[in-house]
Amino acid sequence: MSTILTVATPRSSAIRRAFHPDHAPIVAYPPGMEALAERLSHLDSQAEGPLRVVMFYDTLMRRRVDLPALARASAGLAECVAGIRLHGTGRTIRVGPDGRPAPAPPSPASTTVPIALDQEEIGTVWLERPGPPGRLDDLLLDRLAIAAAAVVERYGPARTTMADPGLVELVISADSD
Repeated sequence: MSTILTVATPRSSAIRRAFHPDHAPIVAYPPGMEALAERLSHLDSQAEGPLRVVMFYDTLMRRRVDLPALARASAGLAECVAGIRLHGTGRTIRVGPDGRPAPAPPSPASTTVPIALDQEEIGTVWLERPGPPGRLDDLLLDRLAIAAAAVVERYGPARTTMADPGLVELVISADSD
């Protein structure tokens, strides 16, 4: 299936605030998805915004971005500070909507979502939006959490180490045969 390289510019006011016209991200969408988004915008203007958020994160995941790039893209989309914190490493990434590290001290998170990998909470994502949460903030954070879990699974340390008792037992039992 061929893909078309397009500039993702919003067609509905629901997500217009999430894109800067002169900084619209270049996104590769399959032609069918772009056509579906177009048809949905004609049927229901409220459906286009969520679909474009999902397509945005699907594209980031296909491009195999790392956590800092994921935070930068999310902050730009939400037009506020976006953060990612991993519990195991204590690593925290906070990025402003301009793509630069957010200034300290952090503002209170307006919305948070846990990052889960194999039904285990491994971190948190959040937005630091002044004022009330945006209409698509919950969806944006859900997709950010899914993408962050995929990045950790792909690039993070192996979940099984040589200190795993199951591996030690396997090695010992293999020697006894």
